[in-house]
Amino acid sequence: MIPVPNVGAIGIVTDLPPNEIPLNAWTGGKNIRFIDGAIEKFSGHIEVFATPTWAPYWLLPIALGGSYYWIYAGLAKVGATDGATHADITRAAGGDYSTDLNIGWTGTVIEGVAVINNGEAVPQMWTPSLVNDLAALTAWTATHTARSMRSLKRYLVALDITKGATRYPYMIKWSHQAPSGGVPTSWDETSTTNDAGEWTLSAEGGFLIDSIPLRDDLVLYKESQTWLMQYVGGVDIFRFVRKFSEIGMLARKCAVEFFVGKHVVFTGDDVVLHDGQQGESIISRRLISQITGTIDSTYYQRSFVALNYPKKEVWVCFPETGNSVCTKALVWNWKENTWGVRDLPNTAFIASGIVNPIAAAEKWDTAVGTWATDTDAWGDRSYDPAQRKMLMAIPGTTKLYTPDNTQLFDGVTMTSRVEKTAIGFPLKIDKPPDYTTEKLLRGIWPRLRGTAGGIVNISVGTQERVDGAVTYQAAFPFTIGTTEYVDCLLASKLHALKFESTGDVQWKLDGYDADVVPTGQHGNR
Repeated sequence: MIPVPNVGAIGIVTDLPPNEIPLNAWTGGKNIRFIDGAIEKFSGHIEVFATPTWAPYWLLPIALGGSYYWIYAGLAKVGATDGATHADITRAAGGDYSTDLNIGWTGTVIEGVAVINNGEAVPQMWTPSLVNDLAALTAWTATHTARSMRSLKRYLVALDITKGATRYPYMIKWSHQAPSGGVPTSWDETSTTNDAGEWTLSAEGGFLIDSIPLRDDLVLYKESQTWLMQYVGGVDIFRFVRKFSEIGMLARKCAVEFFVGKHVVFTGDDVVLHDGQQGESIISRRLISQITGTIDSTYYQRSFVALNYPKKEVWVCFPETGNSVCTKALVWNWKENTWGVRDLPNTAFIASGIVNPIAAAEKWDTAVGTWATDTDAWGDRSYDPAQRKMLMAIPGTTKLYTPDNTQLFDGVTMTSRVEKTAIGFPLKIDKPPDYTTEKLLRGIWPRLRGTAGGIVNISVGTQERVDGAVTYQAAFPFTIGTTEYVDCLLASKLHALKFESTGDVQWKLDGYDADVVPTGQHGNR
């Protein structure tokens, strides 16, 4: 028996030949995450907040006192919900909006007021209440627009400014300080009595794309450079420091502050972790080819990065070829430093905030299975008023989803699998993999837990060469809580293994044992 423990410790590795990766690494997967040293099927998603008034493309949460709201922006109109009621908050003056989705909406909250912007209209502000409409941002020049609007301390910061008919793609414009409970009262960079100002970076590094706060600074992302905007006060107010000459951002909303003082940014051909001083690739030798090889060349600017706080994950979301919104997420767990893969339901954007109650916590009298088979965490519940969860904007079906609920995609079953090819099982425990000896694989003993009675199909295959085709036997239905092992009797130098579910089942794989002997030794197990 060759034990293979900690099967979730490394994750999926696609840039190395299969025989060059450890025995507990994997060569492919779909709708699986790697967590706590195990492999876990991704949970599904369910609809929340009833049906929005129109197709949502962008989201922003905002709280006021004891009330909590979500703003959802469409192509022409903007709505808001408190979880029970939907309201049209489109501006009363100026009519419907015109939105280019390759620019998209950005926004922020400053002093309890939401400020949103789509690059086509004057930036809009909203005081949280379902009876209030959006209005033009105070003191902003009516003939100016910006591609991005964010906040730093009590300042609003706009990037890539258009004045009249002239675009200034390297310009940063900031406001005067906002008063308590209000928005800035001036954007006049010529005034000597306020802090408003402008600064233009050089053309080197491309256009300004977006900005994301990092501790007390604002990180300015260009197409291929990264700068810091730092508050210094005095006459200058801010200073601008170039930090990375070869790290930029693919599109707006492609970076997040995932932990105090750290950013994850999707550059287009890499995913980089940095703290404003030092940066490192966290994916380049693992899965980046899955993005660069499949991202849609027309709608790549609709990619984004999102946070899943409860699971300690960053989701890098992108549209696959032929899709106009995001259909795939590569998922990095910053606690485990592992990558998983999840299908997305044609998602335009994902934000994190408080999601209203959606289901009761599991009770003792309704719990299914045993302590050994239940993969939920103790105290898990669908709603926690102190915990931020994901909300997904789904324009095609005009829905809002929250993930990590049930084992279905909005009531529809999903396929979840993990696969490893070119396995050279060693002939003795603690020995290196063997790729030359003809071996008989007599059985697999999985350590699977999850939904009692649920089916996970296990396929075992043979492979004569590392780069050769895999021939799988018919899948063996493994019943959680009943089945103990898979009897296969397959002779080959290399083997392959696949775990897959297609039903309403939860499962988690902690490891497995392989019953292996050299060909010709068919002794008893």
